[in-house]
Amino acid sequence: LGYLAFPTIGSPLANNTAPASDGSHLLDSSDTSTVPAEMESAKQPPRSVDPLQERHRVRLELEEAERIRGEEDWVRSGGILRDSEGKRDFPRTEKVREEIRLREWEKGARERWDEYERRWAELQAKERKGDSEITFNDIPWPVYFGERGNDQTKSSKLGTWGTVAIPPKVKLSDITRENVETFLTDGLKVRGCKVTRKERVRTSFLRWHPDKMTALVSKVTEDDRKDVEDGISAVVRCLQDM
Repeated sequence: LGYLAFPTIGSPLANNTAPASDGSHLLDSSDTSTVPAEMESAKQPPRSVDPLQERHRVRLELEEAERIRGEEDWVRSGGILRDSEGKRDFPRTEKVREEIRLREWEKGARERWDEYERRWAELQAKERKGDSEITFNDIPWPVYFGERGNDQTKSSKLGTWGTVAIPPKVKLSDITRENVETFLTDGLKVRGCKVTRKERVRTSFLRWHPDKMTALVSKVTEDDRKDVEDGISAVVRCLQDM
């Protein structure tokens, strides 16, 4: 004897329909496990920033910046920082002092380079006009003088330079490998600088190449022309040695 098997309600047979031949009847339409995670996340609305939390974050950043500025001003004036117990904190004071020195040095390095580029733009404008002769001192020689500039502080549009001043007059003997290399590479040590040493040397060589300087030399005064030619050659030799 056999037995009768009745199809369950909702099955294809109970609905008097045949199963799909492609096997799609085996998939549960409510199953989302096969949906990629990135598609699911794309459906989610972007998270909104809580205005209160954002204002709180900004306030904390401003307070921290103000705290640091206050500590630096205190140390700059000769004060000693204190720890949470009120004791003098010499290590932290020295750390802040080092940061101040580094920041001032970076400022000087940036200003030297900005002034150098400004003078180059000025020189090129003068060369294009062609209505006046160029002297040896009109040329922004890439020379670093260090402490020698202390007594010759120079004011420019960029502010007062102090120890990083460029003396008003450069002599041929100042164009040495050490002075040129220091001037051209100091700015590369500034935090955040993306220019490499190789790039700086390359662009400087293109700028000072004798073939590029021919037109400029032709506009130099007769009295200064020999010194300018020798100065250009000295810069190029320094760049080649670098």
